[in-house]
Amino acid sequence: MAVHTDLVTIRFRHNTSRVPIITGFCVIGSASPCRNLLVINGSVRRVSRCLRRNGFVLLSSHRNSLLFRRTRHTPSC
Repeated sequence: MAVHTDLVTIRFRHNTSRVPIITGFCVIGSASPCRNLLVINGSVRRVSRCLRRNGFVLLSSHRNSLLFRRTRHTPSC
């Protein structure tokens, strides 16, 4: 069985209503099925909720960035 690690980093800022919005992101591996939510000016809360519901764990949270990780086990060929 192969092990795959997926990493998602999200940079954000708060808009005038104090709502966090995405200013940048990086995906190593896969962010499926949440990839379509990772857009500039998108909702940090919405994508964070999707990632957590799909096996990602929040590893790090700093002033304006979040780091999520997921480990997947897939059958070897």
